[in-house]
Order: sequence, then structure tokens, then C-alpha cells
Amino acid sequence: FFFLLTLPSLVILNMSDHILFTDTLRKSSRKIHDLSDTLVNAKLVGLLTDKKLWGQSISNFYQVFKALEQQLTINFCNPRLQIFEAPLSKIFRTSAFEKDLEYFLGKNWEEKVHATPAIKEYIDHVKYLGMRDPVLLLVHAYTQHLAITSGGQIIRRVARKQFKLPEDAGTFTFDFDQYDLKRDVAEFKRILNEFADGLSEAEREKLIAEHSRVFRFNNAIVSSFNIPVRAAILGYLRLLPHRKLATVAVTSAAIIVALRLLSSSRS
Repeated sequence: FFFLLTLPSLVILNMSDHILFTDTLRKSSRKIHDLSDTLVNAKLVGLLTDKKLWGQSISNFYQVFKALEQQLTINFCNPRLQIFEAPLSKIFRTSAFEKDLEYFLGKNWEEKVHATPAIKEYIDHVKYLGMRDPVLLLVHAYTQHLAITSGGQIIRRVARKQFKLPEDAGTFTFDFDQYDLKRDVAEFKRILNEFADGLSEAEREKLIAEHSRVFRFNNAIVSSFNIPVRAAILGYLRLLPHRKLATVAVTSAAIIVALRLLSSSRS
């Protein structure tokens, strides 16, 4: 959903120089992952100025997570995917998103959640995979859910500070206090790596290609979410006292303007 944190990778060398499949995924998507980081950072400056705007933004990825988790749940009965049910179900986020949406958008939050063309395209693709090639759902879960467990934790801290949130509201999407998060993430990665070791080269290549496709879907959703100019300016002004953050803000503002100009030229 948000990609801000690039975790240091631990390269494990053994006698066979075995390369973990998750490392292959990370390396294969490095460029498009960096683009996702840039897009999100550009939007984040403005999003953190208004609670309703923030709620609307997380509603976009709520729809994606809901569809993805529904398809995973349906397909956990598939013998090839059964082993992923335990680690993945612990970090499912649908109900957590819904709590946050009620807090930011109100009791009638469901009436305010709308699927843009970019969201609909992603959801339709996830449903298609659920019916035709459910194994590919694994890299969607790997990308989306692990983003929340890593970079999402930075967003959690920033959102709590900017919105001055009470302890029991606003960031359930990013809260994993009831779980041993590091252990659960490590277990999911371990199972995915072992699973990939048993695949053919063609099957592995399909997963790698699908991993990059996830970022393209995400980028389309983020790019299509317009930030009001007032919110972007306010976000920039909040960062002015901090030189490094101000530099980021200036860059972000330029990116927002460029994206809008590009969108206008296409239309």
C-alpha cells in the first residue's frame, strides 16, 4: 500500500551460494520500488495535513487489501497455498483498515469509499488471479502486507504525531502489538523461499514478473489520487523549519506539479 523503508538486507552465504527468492524479488523490483517510494513521499506531505484526506487515501488501499485477503482466504484450501494460511492470516489488515476508516471518515465511512478506475483494475486483476492462477497472489501479499509491517511503521509514528491521535485510535492498520511481528514476517519469508525452491524456473519467473506488476498497480493508484494544492502547500510550510525535510518537501511539490501536468497533457 506505502513504501518508505528500505530494510538492510542480510546476505547469507553457504557452500552452494544459494540465493533466497525474496532477495531475488527485492533486486528485481529495485527501480520501480524506488519510484513508488518517491510517489508516496510526494503525496504524504499533503496527506498528513487533513484527517479526512488521510482517511480517503487509506480507503484506496483498503479496497485492495480487502479483495486480496478475500481471494487468499478462498484459495487457502488449495493444497499449494495451505502452508501460507497461518503466517498470512496473522497479518491480514481488512478489519484494521475498517476501524481506521470509521475514525477518520465517520460511522458512514462505507458510503465514502469509492473505487477509482486504477483501483478497479487492480481488484479485477486480483479476482482473476484467484480464479486462474492463485499462486501469483503470494507476491501481492508479500509486497502489500510486508510494506505495512516495514515502512508502514514509519507512517504510523508520523501520523500519530501529526494528527495527535489518541492511543486507541487512528493507526490500527499499522498496529501489530498483539503479534510477534518480526517472527511472523520471518516465518512468511521462510515459507515463501522454501516454496519457491520447489518451483520450476518458469514459475519463478512468473512470480518475479508479477511482483513488479504489483508496484505498477500501486503507482497507478497513488498517482491518480489528487492532493489539493492547499494541502500540499500547508504540508510544505510545516516542514520549513527543518532544512532536510524542507528539501524533501520542495522535491515532493515539484513531483506533484509534474504529475498533474502529465495527467492534463494525457487528457
